[in-house]
Formats: sequence, C-alpha cells, structure tokens
Amino acid sequence: MDSGEVYDQLTVLTDGLLYISEAESEFSVYEVEDDTEIDSMMEDVAGQSITTFAEENYTLFFDRVLAALDVADAAMQELRQKYVVLFEYLQATFQKIRVYIAGDVEQNIFVRCTPTDGNTFLLHTIAVES
Repeated sequence: MDSGEVYDQLTVLTDGLLYISEAESEFSVYEVEDDTEIDSMMEDVAGQSITTFAEENYTLFFDRVLAALDVADAAMQELRQKYVVLFEYLQATFQKIRVYIAGDVEQNIFVRCTPTDGNTFLLHTIAVES
C-alpha cells in the first residue's frame, strides 16, 4: 500500500478519536521517511531523552484503553469501536508496532508503526494522570 494512502487512512481512523484521561486529547499522525529521525522527533515533542521513555506492549496498551471506556455510555461505545477499528488496521498494515510513554503527570503517548518497507508512522496524543 502506498504511504500516502496509509497516511490518509490513519488520519481518517484517528479523526475525532480521543484518548481519555483526566483530559481528553486527540491523536496527531506523522509520517517520517527516515526512521532514524523518529527518535529525535519524539524527544523534541516530549522534551526529554528517549532513554527515559517507557515502552508498553501495544496489545496491552489497547486493551487498557478499551477497558477504561464505559460500555454503558453510548458515546464511549462509539469511541471503543473506533479504537477496535484502528487496532485492527494497525495489525493488518504494520510489521512492528511499539507504544512509548514519556512523562509522569502529563504523558506523551507515541504509537510507532513500522511497515515491512516504506515510511514509518507515528501517532501521538497526551494523557494527564495525577
């Protein structure tokens, strides 16, 4: 699949997708041609060294996100479905998916998606956890 098509699809799948914490934050999508630039890009966004980032298994990350959404609430059910569709797309499209979390109270969350060949994609959002 063409990287432009992947970027467009990720943009559609994350449109209106909120990460729910003490604040609600949308996702940003980035496409990076040179995989070596991603680390410095993540450091610039988070304002700290990548060596301080925590890595979380992406399946556990999505499971945790889904578990936090109230299934009795219609809006949360819709949000939950959007996460499921995104998760399935990421699994079908990318060879490697990694989740990094930087920060304590204000956390930068990065979902780094690496295809077999082509550009790497980065999804970014912010969580507030006190």
